Amino acid sequence: MGRARDLILFASGVIAALVLLSLNTVSASSANISHSYSAADSIQDGSLVSLDSTKTGYVELANTDNGQQLIGVAVANDNSLLAVDPSTSKVQVATSGTTDILVSNVNGPIKVGDQVSVSPFDGVGMKATAGSHVIGVAQTSFNTNTSG
Repeated sequence: MGRARDLILFASGVIAALVLLSLNTVSASSANISHSYSAADSIQDGSLVSLDSTKTGYVELANTDNGQQLIGVAVANDNSLLAVDPSTSKVQVATSGTTDILVSNVNGPIKVGDQVSVSPFDGVGMKATAGSHVIGVAQTSFNTNTSG
């Protein structure tokens, strides 16, 4: 009986060790989900884009005039975890996740946690004003001393 109990304990220990060895740590990060759109003009990665109100399936650089149609940020084709309808001839637009965007300090310095919205400059974001359409929350600061 003692030998059987030892064998069961040994087997339980081996199984527990195998289970523990098979566990992996998982790190969470925010990956982009994007969709491809057509554009009449060239759009630089990091630019804010709005749906083109005159052409179905097209985007244009976002600004305060078309900010109500704000849809996302232009990203490189290989910068998405999930790219819906990827095509090298189209603009890939991130609609969720974390990505770099072009910003200006026209509305003052941007601090971590500030909301970012469209600016008067085509494709460029700024610190959000009350009532503006927000694209996201700043993960880094940007001011007159920021390089780039």
